[in-house]
Amino acid sequence: MRKLLTVLAALAAAPASANDFPTAARVEYVLACMAGEQSYTTVNACSCRIDVMASRFTYEDWTAIETAVALQSVPGRRASAIRGIGWIKDLLERFRAAEADAEMQCR
Repeated sequence: MRKLLTVLAALAAAPASANDFPTAARVEYVLACMAGEQSYTTVNACSCRIDVMASRFTYEDWTAIETAVALQSVPGRRASAIRGIGWIKDLLERFRAAEADAEMQCR
């Protein structure tokens, strides 16, 4: 019994996976994904897509991606200067590739 409790305590103390997105972030993605159509099929496809994204990105990268995507629509020189940063371009390219893969996998 003591060994079992030790194992359970160790499992409970183990850190979550580095790319384990918070539930709220997953829900936010699914709701935005479903904005055009609210159906059971869309819920499944959108849920699958965020699972694919979570398997490819850390949550820290995901928040950077969300920020970079938001900056894509901001006009002006300051926003364009940020969009021109190399690591942001690379991150967005990885995001677009993952998004395309997720769309193909989650039909």
